[in-house]
Amino acid sequence: MALIGVAMAYSDPDLVKAVAARAGVTFPLVWDRRGTIADELGGVRVTPTHLFIGVDGRIDGRIEGRLPESLSLQFINEAALGAKRQ
Repeated sequence: MALIGVAMAYSDPDLVKAVAARAGVTFPLVWDRRGTIADELGGVRVTPTHLFIGVDGRIDGRIEGRLPESLSLQFINEAALGAKRQ
């Protein structure tokens, strides 16, 4: 399983890096400069948008807005269990 942050096309890359550093983000971040990543993922209307992508490459879940920690842990655990079963 991997976690990747995607900054939207309208985001200032330097500001994203600064905020990520202050927040202690340790996962990779990419800048969706042209909006193509958001388009490929079915469109992203709000940030944050959380997508849970299965080992088969399909989107298993989508939550728009801030994600409570307990809910994010639930999805991560379910994804990890699903990956182990395959």
